[in-house]
Amino acid sequence: MAVQARPNRSPKPEATWDLVLKRNPVERLKREKAPLGIRDELPALIAAGYESVPEEDIVRLQWWGLYHDKPKVGTFMLRVKLPSGHLTPAKLRAIGEVSNDFGRGDGELATRQNIQLHWLELARLPDVFAHLDAAGITTAGGCGDTVRNITGCPVQSLDPGELFDCSAVVEEAASFFYGNPDFCNLPRKHKYTIAACADRCNAPEINCIALVGVVHESRDGFAVRVGGGLSSVPRLSRDMGVFVPKDEAVEVLAAITGAWADDLRYRVSRVKARLKFMIDDIGPEGMRERVEARLGRALEDFTLPPVAGPPSDHLGVRGQKQPGLVYVGVPVHLGLISGDQMIAVADLAERVGDDEVL
Repeated sequence: MAVQARPNRSPKPEATWDLVLKRNPVERLKREKAPLGIRDELPALIAAGYESVPEEDIVRLQWWGLYHDKPKVGTFMLRVKLPSGHLTPAKLRAIGEVSNDFGRGDGELATRQNIQLHWLELARLPDVFAHLDAAGITTAGGCGDTVRNITGCPVQSLDPGELFDCSAVVEEAASFFYGNPDFCNLPRKHKYTIAACADRCNAPEINCIALVGVVHESRDGFAVRVGGGLSSVPRLSRDMGVFVPKDEAVEVLAAITGAWADDLRYRVSRVKARLKFMIDDIGPEGMRERVEARLGRALEDFTLPPVAGPPSDHLGVRGQKQPGLVYVGVPVHLGLISGDQMIAVADLAERVGDDEVL
């Protein structure tokens, strides 16, 4: 039986900016006008009217956490970023007030520890942002080709079993990456998780980059996993084989993200524009080499041990590390919560003297 030889496939063209801009319409859109600046154009967009807003500007609004409501009925969903899902009662009250005053009084607790609000009209968006700004709340990078909300353990700083409190690292990372123009033109969305939960409740396996809290030689720090993700081509993240002290965590996050963002191969096609595909190609060892080259130093070897058991759900009444105090983990059906409920929870937290809602 004759076997027909396969024709030689032509090599892929070199990834250049010319090729990227030819193949990828979102990269052209970003090149034509930086999406973060679209918030300053809201008065002009409002004057033109919703139906006259160019679709390119609708896409740019994603950089401020805005999507069309579905179906497209002339209103928007707004994604509010809350690092590790933590916020003060005053911030929760402000979000509830936005839901009630500018939407239809409802909201969603999203899987990445955001709160999402719906039914916001274009003409009211300046008031919405002003209300959130006054409360110290940001939506910058809620959607778009940015660092998305940084997830973590919902009871960090409270759980008596946590390896150490990494709240300061989460806050430093959020302060550095949220709304930072240097990290708002990534090949596509980019997801971090940071936690020192002994149970690894924050699913480090499915994030682009996971800083997994460990104690190594009596030092608090992180193992690093890279290349996780879900969608139609799921991947579990892989151990990069390093230990990163707490005070170097944000620098290493930036180096990994920069190594991916600078490789134009991952901008040519939106389908392949995720860190997981780069890790498929070069492996965690290859990423480590690139990161060390960017940092100008070697990272310390470390192998992340397996977790001891299944992750905790942190539900129910549980003792805190603070003597005499407990936290209460409450399931929220489908994540649905009303504006009135948000305000009521904020009021309750203040009455019992709690300065944080998780």
